[in-house]
Amino acid sequence: MVKLTNTETTPENGASANGTTGVKDGVFILHATDDENIARKIKEKIERELGSNDKQLVDVSADVGLGEGKLSYIEKVLITYRWILFLETPHSQTDSIHLQNGETVKVDNLYAQNNDDQPRFIPMLSNIKQRELKRSWLKALIPLHDSEHDIKNFVKTIRGVQ
Repeated sequence: MVKLTNTETTPENGASANGTTGVKDGVFILHATDDENIARKIKEKIERELGSNDKQLVDVSADVGLGEGKLSYIEKVLITYRWILFLETPHSQTDSIHLQNGETVKVDNLYAQNNDDQPRFIPMLSNIKQRELKRSWLKALIPLHDSEHDIKNFVKTIRGVQ
């Protein structure tokens, strides 16, 4: 299994501290095992929209190993990445580990958010409608969709915080 990458991210190699919590300005796409290809396509859309001059860190969970255990994994994700996109698809609705990880990250994010007015945990829907989500805690959040329009708006948010 691959260890968590980019835990030592600095402004020189791609991300900058956001000034409020010390978290880096990276994007982490948390996805179910069966959704790796969808996550990679979303990553490519974000990187394409960012352009080659922006060295923003964008990773998918398939590339990041659990390493020392689930809680340290989640802690490292929250320390390393400014935004966590929680990918929801028809596949992920039945992946209990994915849903549990998402719920844990969401709760940890609420505790870590402090004075930061930009949400860090953002559901991203792909091939599923919000009303089809099975978890009530997900229905309560405002999601993004994997459309070009939402990706462009998300990148504007990234640039606004940098």
